[in-house]
Amino acid sequence: MLIPSFRNLCFVIFTAFLVLSDVLLAYDISKKLAPQGPLGVTLDRSVAINFPKENDPKDDTVYRSWLFSTHLKFKDPVSEISDGQLWQIARDAVDEMIKDVEQYGISARSVPNALAVLAWDHEIILSSSQKGGASFTYDYGDSPVLESLRLCQAIWKDDGPFGNDKEHRTGASCAEPMAAHLYYATTGEPLDTKKARVGTWTRRKKGWEQTDPCGTPEKDLWGCNLFVAAEGLTVLSPDKDPEEYDIKTLAGGVTASDQIQLCAVGASEG
Repeated sequence: MLIPSFRNLCFVIFTAFLVLSDVLLAYDISKKLAPQGPLGVTLDRSVAINFPKENDPKDDTVYRSWLFSTHLKFKDPVSEISDGQLWQIARDAVDEMIKDVEQYGISARSVPNALAVLAWDHEIILSSSQKGGASFTYDYGDSPVLESLRLCQAIWKDDGPFGNDKEHRTGASCAEPMAAHLYYATTGEPLDTKKARVGTWTRRKKGWEQTDPCGTPEKDLWGCNLFVAAEGLTVLSPDKDPEEYDIKTLAGGVTASDQIQLCAVGASEG
């Protein structure tokens, strides 16, 4: 594991390089590339190609939506994994996402600003926030996530400090709702029955930091603070130090690793 300060320095250098070379880089998502780490975090090409509308994967001039994710299943319950280990897994997932961005030639401006870990039963989902394009949550169609957010919106209107009727502060593009979308793509069981844990790393000026779900009530802004409560999620404390883990033996070992694609229909695997 890299020490945090060195990791952040590497991230700053990487970002600076991509910003300076934006005009020179041309991304290529016409073919699926192998994930760049053991967690399997990779670009969801189905979203990049099909949302908000289907586009030629070879066209590098299109304004796309970007999402990175992976899905892991373990032999034993993930309750055996400590909160600190979940934080470290999510931080390692950030590094894998950045490597994937680099191999596809995607611009630094398109790198998602957050990545969440969602853990329940024998499974873990790692998902970035959505970057670019229209709001997947509000524009793709009805979903359990959207239903939950509509409930949050009604609660905010009735009980919020200003009584305003407004949507999630980021259009629900945050990593927590995107991870929930991936969860509901695999099952119809309500997430609030799973005693699931969630934690999110967010990119700040000084690097990636452990953060609480977004939402600023005093500024009349609600966000994932209401959403995670509505979904019955236990939020990992940002004050908890990340802890080392061995992915080969963690919770009995990984039995399956894949990616749940949000817009699989019509996606070209190339």
